Amino acid sequence: MKFSVNKLRDNNTNILKNPMEVLDELNTDIKFFKESNDNLVKENLELVKINRELNNRLNEFNVRELECEIHKLKDENNLLLNENNDLKSRALVNPRKVTDEQVLNIKELRKNGLSFRAIAKATGLSTCTITRALNGKYDN
Repeated sequence: MKFSVNKLRDNNTNILKNPMEVLDELNTDIKFFKESNDNLVKENLELVKINRELNNRLNEFNVRELECEIHKLKDENNLLLNENNDLKSRALVNPRKVTDEQVLNIKELRKNGLSFRAIAKATGLSTCTITRALNGKYDN
C-alpha cells in the first residue's frame, strides 16, 4: 500500500464523516512503512556483509596474484643473471674475435692497396675490426 498526498486529501474530506476509519488506514500505512523499513534495514545489513566478504576475497586474490607475479619475476631475474654470467664467462674465454691468420690476411690485403671497405667485404669482418687489426690492436 502506498501513501500519497491524494489519500490525505481524501482522508481530510472523510475525517468529519468517519475519523476512526481514517485513523485505522493511517495506522495500517504506518505499519506498512515500519515493515518496509525493517526489511530494507535487514537487506542492507546482508548486503554490507556480502560486500565485506567480497572485499576480503578480492584482497586475498590480489595478494595471491601478486605473489605469483613476484615469483615469476624472480625466476626471470635468475634466468637473466645466469645468461649474463654465461656471457661474461664466454667473453673472458675468447675476448678476441679475430685470429692471427685473419690479421695477417687483412694486412696483406691492405698492402695490395685494398680499401678498408673492400677488405671488410672480402673477409666478412666489419670496417671497425679492419681498422683495429691494421692499427695493431690484435698484434701479439
